[in-house]
Amino acid sequence: MKTYPIMLSAFLLLLLAVTVQANDLQIKLILNNTNNLVYIPGTGIVASSAISNTTYTSPAHYYLASYLNNLVRALVHSGQTPLSINISRSGSYHTIEVSQRLSNSKTLLVFTRGDWSTVENRIALIEQGKFLASLIPSFAHGLGIRYRIKLLLDYYNDIDLQSNMIIQSGSHELEFESNKTGTQKALIIRKK
Repeated sequence: MKTYPIMLSAFLLLLLAVTVQANDLQIKLILNNTNNLVYIPGTGIVASSAISNTTYTSPAHYYLASYLNNLVRALVHSGQTPLSINISRSGSYHTIEVSQRLSNSKTLLVFTRGDWSTVENRIALIEQGKFLASLIPSFAHGLGIRYRIKLLLDYYNDIDLQSNMIIQSGSHELEFESNKTGTQKALIIRKK
């Protein structure tokens, strides 16, 4: 068994410990307070000061979120072979843990503004394997389906726009081509 501690500093001291046993992987996030609330899917919200060492082998979803003052820290399983989630408390620390198989598994470390619903709002995409395929997989911002571009062309008399195209809302591929002749600047816009 190997344990790899990683120190992260932000608003609170966090300790991320990774333990590998045979073909299983345990990832623990140790937080140095007992003031947070911890959300356990299928169970609900528990004060971190009141938790005891508990393992959940069939939760509604495989993630745990610890949050306080609009700041959430979470471990989210993203893969095919979750084993369990675990919470524990020791003195002035509480721990959230995800256990999974080594192969075909990922765990996302979430550290952003919000509460447990920040993760819950993304869990369906994560479980379907679509979250990481998003253009901008994020818990902090909108995922976006395509890059949104608002194109405003206002050149007055400098450039002659050579197009009468009207484009409705949606996803479009446009091509812009310079059509300069002598001193007259021109821009041809067409749909690809």
